[in-house]
Amino acid sequence: MMAIIKLFTAKNRYFVKETKQLLACTVLYFEGLSPENLITLLKGDNYKAFKKYFSKEEKGLKLEILTSADGSFARCMVFKFIPYNYETVSEAIALSSQQVAELLSLQNSK
Repeated sequence: MMAIIKLFTAKNRYFVKETKQLLACTVLYFEGLSPENLITLLKGDNYKAFKKYFSKEEKGLKLEILTSADGSFARCMVFKFIPYNYETVSEAIALSSQQVAELLSLQNSK
């Protein structure tokens, strides 16, 4: 499995260790479901269900999606807010380019 390197600078930057390829990071927020339910949805194929829980506000569960420019690499991780920080509640979950497209389309909804 490819390793991801996070560089600590003023802005977080992610790279695929083996290829040194820069990854884009998109953050989405979800409310009204548990971390376990969000992980189950991510591993399933009913991505239309995400629209029900998507939040434009920065609260609830946080989903970080890392994608390469060519679409060959896509992973995500789920974070839960524990005052005063978000903590990781999942391992990296592999996504297909279609799954990423459906998740990113949520930003233009509501």
